[in-house]
Amino acid sequence: MTGGWQTWRFLPDKRLNRYYAAGTWTITVTAKGPGGTTITEYAAFDLKRETKLTSVTADKAARSNGGVRLRGSLTRVDPRGLTDHGPFGKQPIEILWRPDATSAWEKVGHATTDAAGAFVATVPGRTGGYWRARYPGTSHYATDASKSRQIVQ
Repeated sequence: MTGGWQTWRFLPDKRLNRYYAAGTWTITVTAKGPGGTTITEYAAFDLKRETKLTSVTADKAARSNGGVRLRGSLTRVDPRGLTDHGPFGKQPIEILWRPDATSAWEKVGHATTDAAGAFVATVPGRTGGYWRARYPGTSHYATDASKSRQIVQ
């Protein structure tokens, strides 16, 4: 105890998992002082379902106009929490690029996943640099970004 303050850690008996509803959750903490006075504080957080970008590849496009083709797939935890990851269709995918490992990511294209969660995007006019796909997420599903893929000119 320092200066009248105590540090407490919140260690619930049960961990949140995929069976709990996605959305905004609120934690309520009430502390009772030695004189019987109480203080109540609240903190909110968003619980979102996990998503995964998998099998993401970046290759030089085969056509004569050059560019880069990215492909991969997006999966999500079942909305009811009953099964593991399944295809996540009709979702937007951002295509990000940067010229070197220290530059900021720049959005240079987009794609939409099909019913099987697969996507393909071709970005013309660029070849070298670092590439990645990013799912921006929703109010119920978390964002995810693929590993960076380098293409050497």
